[in-house]
Amino acid sequence: MPDRLRWEHDTENHWNAWMGPDVVCGVTRGNQYVVDSPGRVISGAHTSFESATAQVQAWVRWRSR
Repeated sequence: MPDRLRWEHDTENHWNAWMGPDVVCGVTRGNQYVVDSPGRVISGAHTSFESATAQVQAWVRWRSR
């Protein structure tokens, strides 16, 4: 579930969310926090990092149903 996500802050303005050996998505900080995943399965723009991570966590819970 979402607690299996591991966040890696790899550059000043970018984080990757990992689940095991796979990158689930990235979050890039610009004017907003933009969520983007391989194949654009998850995408969105948020005003906070917390909101962006909540979107990713909700997607993981939904996918695990």
